[in-house]
Amino acid sequence: MKKLSYLLLLILLSVSTIAQGKGLSGNWKEVSCTNAEGDILTIRDTIFLSFLEGNEYIWMLDGNPSRRGSYKVIQDTLDLGARKFTILKNSSKSLILTDGYFEYRFIPTEIKASLSVSEKLPTAVEDLNAILGTWKVFKRTSDAPLKKTDYNTLLQKVVIVSGDTPPYGYITAASKPQEKDGWKIIKLENGVLYTEGSTQRNFELSLRDDELLVKEDGITYFLKIFNDN
Repeated sequence: MKKLSYLLLLILLSVSTIAQGKGLSGNWKEVSCTNAEGDILTIRDTIFLSFLEGNEYIWMLDGNPSRRGSYKVIQDTLDLGARKFTILKNSSKSLILTDGYFEYRFIPTEIKASLSVSEKLPTAVEDLNAILGTWKVFKRTSDAPLKKTDYNTLLQKVVIVSGDTPPYGYITAASKPQEKDGWKIIKLENGVLYTEGSTQRNFELSLRDDELLVKEDGITYFLKIFNDN
């Protein structure tokens, strides 16, 4: 019985750690740094870290240019591309990361003015009339490494021809650029776009300035209307 309880505890801890790592968001400011011996070090360049929509991040050392990229979280590992950290704590009031040499403690903060444009939050799309036109994917991110690249399902463009009466429009895949090979848009409800085709797919839609963000199962697509339609 004790062994069973211990195993259940391990499972719960594992689930907790995974859920904890998946919830990264907001803007953070470094407040302390300790070494492997637990000594508190003097912070010379304060780290500012922002987690954005679509698994993008901004890393900035006070007084230096910022670095922007996409991040992935696998269990309790935060992968920023150039650097990797283990997530020791992730709550609404505290974020603690370690790279194996140092432990970094962060608290929530306001985004620095120089980054405010990049950090503007998107708003959910509630009316198809607000996004009429042909939107093309120029970037995509994912919250975990893709096991394989399937161009039959990866989006290429979103075309909205009407916001009031069907046909509303369609979505095409990277490998099938023609309308007949894509997914027909059947409705928009509470910021979710419903489609049907060879498969039924639902997408979360949001707008940030001139960008349309389309999210599905951990993948975020960034789209714009270009003049070469």
